[in-house]
Amino acid sequence: MLIIARLLSGIALGSSLGTFTMYVVEITTPKARNSLGGMAQMAIIFGIMLSQTASLGLSKPPFWRLLFAISGILSVLNMALLYFCVESPKWLAMNGKLADARDSLQRLRRGTDYTDEFVQLTSSVMINSTSELAMGETNNGTKTSSVIDVLLGRTPDNLRHQLVVTIVVMASQQTSGISGVSFYSSTLFNSISKSDSSDVFTIPTLAHILSSVLAIAGTLVMPVCMVLAMYFGR
Repeated sequence: MLIIARLLSGIALGSSLGTFTMYVVEITTPKARNSLGGMAQMAIIFGIMLSQTASLGLSKPPFWRLLFAISGILSVLNMALLYFCVESPKWLAMNGKLADARDSLQRLRRGTDYTDEFVQLTSSVMINSTSELAMGETNNGTKTSSVIDVLLGRTPDNLRHQLVVTIVVMASQQTSGISGVSFYSSTLFNSISKSDSSDVFTIPTLAHILSSVLAIAGTLVMPVCMVLAMYFGR
């Protein structure tokens, strides 16, 4: 049951990260895009730090059930707060809802003059629509490639190579670097400190404490990286 729950939560996390990044890009100004775009990673690191520190006092039975309950409560709270999120002005404009796009932009830029930004938004949407229409007329009569065609290498540019590279890079990101250190931190620290994490009466062990310190250090460093990205760019 825990494995299935972990699989579902991983799929949800991957989908939400992509959606959140796109949403931030569409609603923020270029100046604030770098800092707000990093909030996703900041939230992940902060969540890891909270879970690590909370486990120091809630790992013993029957308190470990509270850790799972907290995750469920936060998920319900997140779903409730989605009702108050402003719809993307760019998405509304791309779907022909210019009045709704203007209202959303007004809510996002409350107290500022957003007229020029709205004109630029509508202009860019019109240019993209014109380009797509011209491309459609140019490629009229040609077959549209499906996902299966990409996987089998049937596209003119053989996009399968790009797809494989992207999948390998994203998968390697989760199995290397700080992700691997964070995942196996308790095992590594247990081997060094000779702690027995299987004995519930010895929890929290030195390994758990060191893992929490590592998570706190990562949380403290992340805002510095966000500030550097904001001032110096990517």
